[in-house]
Amino acid sequence: WEPTFIPGLSNVKAAYAGDGFSYFLLESGDVLSCGGNYYGQLCTGDMEERDVPTTVTLPKKATKISAGGGHVMILLEDGAVMGCGNNGWGQLGVGDNSHRSSP
Repeated sequence: WEPTFIPGLSNVKAAYAGDGFSYFLLESGDVLSCGGNYYGQLCTGDMEERDVPTTVTLPKKATKISAGGGHVMILLEDGAVMGCGNNGWGQLGVGDNSHRSSP
């Protein structure tokens, strides 16, 4: 295995890896995701896998991202936190155990 460049990605501030999926925080505060989406962890509004980085629609710019095994938490510029993906144990902190595919 050799590292490979990801076509079309530029101005990446940080990259994050979960279990079979990836997130990219751009210098602009925009967010892209790709990979497995079995719990909705790509925050694309569905559970379809993505083999190229896809824009995550957020209400504000992001400043940090944390990727877990099957979920992700996104810190926005105003201090709000949004999460997507596996919520089987309530790890998204939204008061239930339903998976989320949209932030």
